[in-house]
Amino acid sequence: NRGGYSHGDTGWEEWGGIKLMCSNARVEANLVADNDGPGIWLDNHLRGARVTRNVVLNNQRAGLFLEFTNGHLLVDSNLVAGTRAEGAFYPGHGIYSHDASDVVVVHNLALSNAGCGVMMRTVTDRQDGHGTAHPERPRRVLTAGQRIYANLLAGNRGTAIALPWPDGLNLDNRSDANLILHAGARPFSLADHNLKAAVPLAEALAEFSRQLAAMPDAGPVPDPAAWAARPDFTPLQWARLMGNDAASVFEPRGLGLRIRSLLPVLRIDGAEHLAAGRTCPDEALGGHVLGIDLLGHPYPAAAARLPGPIQGLAPGSHDLPLWPLPGGSQP
Repeated sequence: NRGGYSHGDTGWEEWGGIKLMCSNARVEANLVADNDGPGIWLDNHLRGARVTRNVVLNNQRAGLFLEFTNGHLLVDSNLVAGTRAEGAFYPGHGIYSHDASDVVVVHNLALSNAGCGVMMRTVTDRQDGHGTAHPERPRRVLTAGQRIYANLLAGNRGTAIALPWPDGLNLDNRSDANLILHAGARPFSLADHNLKAAVPLAEALAEFSRQLAAMPDAGPVPDPAAWAARPDFTPLQWARLMGNDAASVFEPRGLGLRIRSLLPVLRIDGAEHLAAGRTCPDEALGGHVLGIDLLGHPYPAAAARLPGPIQGLAPGSHDLPLWPLPGGSQP
């Protein structure tokens, strides 16, 4: 989509660089760049699908967009950078899902996107029975069972990670062992525009404020008006109130990342500092198996893995060509 097409122009919603609506799909080893729409957009019943080893640059709305599914989608080993905004509702998140459950997001790099590195939320009350034990009894879409582990999130202008508050519709969403750069003092937030939550935002923030008031070491309780406008959290508040990212690592000194997108080349300075990141345990993968990384290197055993999509880097600086991708395909 290099022509600026959108729903208002076309009457349909298929204007991404790649748009698929199918289970058991694999989207692997593509260069998806400069689209006036999402880079890779998977929509509608995506059980068993995998998005892996893609280079997704300078697209609009979202780099990777996962929509309307309730199961077992793996997003791993991708590089997503430079995503542009499409209005306030889609401010250019790197990896984005709505109305989706059981999405596993591991070992990706989200770099210099206009929105959040990873954003997940519920925006409609659609009904979905596909892939459930009782398809004749559709359930309302949820944001539930999401897993965000061992990602490298750097220089995104929104927060690093945004998730909905846990309520009757949005629950069991877990994030940990990520390495986060340049997200400021409050690198996490509640997902905005969560239009179909069981608990109104004001009630959720009031409850969090009461909990924070009982945790003086977690920092001051935010001003209610400011927090309602932008409900951001410090790492300690996020860990205490949401139960997430207690083992994530923030701002390791000496590590730098930038991308020269027209080549495209990824520059990494101080690669030895990636080892400050924590390990993503195999159980966090939900039964999925990692094969090769973005550049075709085998993933080592869990204890030796680095955060992000590139393994086995020697200390020092690297200019890594991103296209064509070396190596074969995932097993």
